[in-house]
Amino acid sequence: MKNAIRIGFSHMNFFNSLYPWERGWTSRDRIDRAVSDMREIGANAWRPQIHWGVVEPAVVRPFLRIEDVTDQMVEDYARDEGLGWSDYDYMVDACAAARIELHPVVGAAYHFQVPFIDHVTSGLRFLPSTAGRDHYLGRLFLHARGVVRRYRDRVGLWQIENELNAAGETKTFVRWRHGRMWWNWSFLTAVMQTLHRAVKTESQKALVSHNFQCDYRRVPGIWDWRRDVRRWAQAVDIVGVDRYPDYMIGRFSRGRAVARTVEAAKEVSGGKPVMIMEAGYPTAPSYRGFSEQGQVRYIESAIEASIDAGAEGFYYYNLVSPEGHLKWFQGNSFIEKIEPHWGLFRGDGSAKPGFEAFRAVCARMSNDG
Repeated sequence: MKNAIRIGFSHMNFFNSLYPWERGWTSRDRIDRAVSDMREIGANAWRPQIHWGVVEPAVVRPFLRIEDVTDQMVEDYARDEGLGWSDYDYMVDACAAARIELHPVVGAAYHFQVPFIDHVTSGLRFLPSTAGRDHYLGRLFLHARGVVRRYRDRVGLWQIENELNAAGETKTFVRWRHGRMWWNWSFLTAVMQTLHRAVKTESQKALVSHNFQCDYRRVPGIWDWRRDVRRWAQAVDIVGVDRYPDYMIGRFSRGRAVARTVEAAKEVSGGKPVMIMEAGYPTAPSYRGFSEQGQVRYIESAIEASIDAGAEGFYYYNLVSPEGHLKWFQGNSFIEKIEPHWGLFRGDGSAKPGFEAFRAVCARMSNDG
């Protein structure tokens, strides 16, 4: 790859959304296939999420503050084999063996990602609005330190939270977050600072990134992603941007618009590296202009144009999506109609033309390097 540029995939879902047409496959089967496909396509990096609620299904000590977290507590958490580490351990080992760099997301808090309080049957999620600000930050600090400690010998690049600058609008308009605290900028800044501190405490040389949402403007003037980059610059080593110029309508396949966002991000990054953390093009529904050929055009323009504009990495969203096999989010159907169709595979398991287009782009960039 050109100048060791990271080219790979984002995957923000659970393992059962990988190759869902394969009934009876275990998570490890799905991880093996994903790693194999990434190697075949020429990718060298993967940005999965480590879900807090998978590692720790229930928080049984909810009244913990940051200052209460001790090194022994972190060690106990990181080495507790009763927690849900198993599939993530396998993922980390499989990627290390395949020389695919992991760029995991830690601490993301969409409502379906966080633990329950007390017991998985309680029905009460461990949210900042239910646990309280200080107790939420305390458990988040412990969890993030535990994750980084467990994998720091094989992972040197972390993303903290997910599109936090659009958390309030995500809560209100698509309801992927719950609670009023996601509109509180003081709290959001505390989350960024807490997660940055957690990563650096456990791995001082590790790089910390965040993905700034650059599209969502349901309420004009509420936020501007350039301002948000400046606001949280001290909490990141890498400025990540998420850009979906074709999110609603796919007739134009505007891949080069992603590159223009890279140029804008470099202007406000303070000299820090810029990466595309999420960008993609779904292939359905067709009545909104999406198509498999539109995905090809997008891939052929967006990736190389973004790298030429100065991006030091590009994570396509995503390699595999459910494509009709799994029930996805409920809510705004106009937005969510496209969610199962981002991937490079059809619902029957056959590869879309975008798979070959992505492989060709990786091959050209590798040859240029």
